[in-house]
Amino acid sequence: MRHIFTSSLAVLVTVSLIGSIGALSLQQQASGFEIKDFNKLTHEFEKNVISGQWNPGDSPPLRELVDAYGLDVMRLQPPDPVPGWLVLYQEGIFTLFEHLPSGHKSVLLDQIKEFRQLTHDFEKAVTAINR
Repeated sequence: MRHIFTSSLAVLVTVSLIGSIGALSLQQQASGFEIKDFNKLTHEFEKNVISGQWNPGDSPPLRELVDAYGLDVMRLQPPDPVPGWLVLYQEGIFTLFEHLPSGHKSVLLDQIKEFRQLTHDFEKAVTAINR
């Protein structure tokens, strides 16, 4: 039952991110935001989170990874919509990994698949307003 709730919440967050693209694309702003830096940062973050889920003892705690990523994203000086999207993205990550018991390989694989989709949607939303 919890897995269904979490999947629904992840889908809701994803829909919110994607739905915001159209409304906020009209508010594009010029900034020092570099898409390639953001993509590289996000790819490294995704890799570290997944690695940490497979080998929890070999990686910093999830909360530490998420907090560091959030600070790094904000240092890139993104436009106004990003902080709100970042919060939704971070909440989606915690919902996926902290509120569901993992341990079963199939559950972990589903969590990672949903995490990758959530990350892709966040990255797509952020880069769409900066083009």
